[in-house]
Amino acid sequence: MCVTFVYLNPSAIGNAKDYQLIILNNRDESFDRPTSFAGWENGILAGRDEAISNERGGTWLGMREDGKIGVLLSMLEKAESMKTNAPTRGRIVCEYLASKCTANEYAQLIAEQGSQFNGFNLLLFDRVERNGKILYNLATVSNSSINANVENFYSGVYGFGNSSRLSPFKKVAYGTRLFEDAVKQNMQEKNDDLMIEQFLRILRDNTCHHPDQQLLSQTDQSEECSRAMSQLFYRFPPPHRYGTRSQTIVLVKGDGRAVFYECSMINNNGDYGCDDSQWPKTKFVFQLHDP
Repeated sequence: MCVTFVYLNPSAIGNAKDYQLIILNNRDESFDRPTSFAGWENGILAGRDEAISNERGGTWLGMREDGKIGVLLSMLEKAESMKTNAPTRGRIVCEYLASKCTANEYAQLIAEQGSQFNGFNLLLFDRVERNGKILYNLATVSNSSINANVENFYSGVYGFGNSSRLSPFKKVAYGTRLFEDAVKQNMQEKNDDLMIEQFLRILRDNTCHHPDQQLLSQTDQSEECSRAMSQLFYRFPPPHRYGTRSQTIVLVKGDGRAVFYECSMINNNGDYGCDDSQWPKTKFVFQLHDP
């Protein structure tokens, strides 16, 4: 379970005071699943899933210095629908970022292989030249339908979750509205720290949207857990140790200045909450180079 919100603004290209790209992401996972904080490794900036001991961990969100970005969201599925021997989805983002493929090329490749995996929504970003400008392209693909078609987006506000984009959970539609309002409110300020503070409030919104018929149609969890999952920021009721455990915000200015901000919960086997001491923050600032 994860959510991602995206803002694409090609009119900002070349303007150091405006944002051409904003990404917000919540990662929901077992609190006990080994995970490393965001860091650079082999040219990729990402947090890593360390659960598989004999291979380097995959990631749910990663970025390169040339601006390529990958985001993976698992589809919510009933246990009976899950493939028991499916390859790990965590490698998809890392393989894209390590490749020389464009977003469209890799999305098409994954579309052709999609039936091998359990359900996912994949968001691939790269920078392409159009009308003499280098701007962001978002290529998305999902294996939630028989025909996995690649969609492209160059401008606008979008929300993605653990269902088909055309059948969003209530919390995704709600979060998209909050995100769009926040972008409009803060566009005059253009201050990274203020933007991050506002966006964290969205990612930590715990408004309940239960019952959500789309969500309920995709899960066999208890009503208590389904109720929790209807929130953007949540945890399952005890004794379960599962819920929102990290947040990532990516900001890219029109001149290519990038900010990668991560806030992740420490697994100390104690209480879960929003106390800052439990959520250390990491911030990377760098200049994108031409693709």
